[in-house]
Amino acid sequence: MRPQIQSLRADELEKARILIVEDQPGAMKLVQSLLRDMGITQIFSAGDGQVALAFLDECEGFIDAVISDLHMPKVNGLDLLRQERTVYPRMPFLMITGRDTADAVKAARDSGVTAFLAKPFSPAQLETKIEAMLRRASV
Repeated sequence: MRPQIQSLRADELEKARILIVEDQPGAMKLVQSLLRDMGITQIFSAGDGQVALAFLDECEGFIDAVISDLHMPKVNGLDLLRQERTVYPRMPFLMITGRDTADAVKAARDSGVTAFLAKPFSPAQLETKIEAMLRRASV
């Protein structure tokens, strides 16, 4: 049995608006499914950082948190994070990658990433990161 963290209430999770940025359809579907299992129903998606930036620009503060892959075409996760931080410096941002080199982790941390998660990860690991980010953001 895993240690219990102070869980967000179901209504807090239900109202959270999460943007997933992932270029691999299978990974995108997996994260969407895990978020739905947590009770998060307002899930938005972008296939790369360029689409995500356009969406965030259109939404003007509508999104509560971003979950992004690090390695993507066009605008990668690190560039997305850096550009997002200029407009939304406090928005929770979870970086996910299958190639978690020390340099990539350092660059993400230096750019203000909220949390980092290496693939493969368990549903419990994702849930812990998301709940901690949303709790800090007071969604």
